[in-house]
Amino acid sequence: MLEEVAEQTEVNRTSLSKMQNPAMRHSTTTNAIDSLCKYFGCRVDELMVYVPDEE
Repeated sequence: MLEEVAEQTEVNRTSLSKMQNPAMRHSTTTNAIDSLCKYFGCRVDELMVYVPDEE
């Protein structure tokens, strides 16, 4: 599935893998987020959630 998303959105497959894992603390671009929202037909708040650091 990641391969298809990467191909359709032009977001690197490695970046997509890192985005799936909050522990990776991956930084991405607004262009990638925009492309993913368009692909999935969703809003940003449906695509990602804020996960606060444990103190």
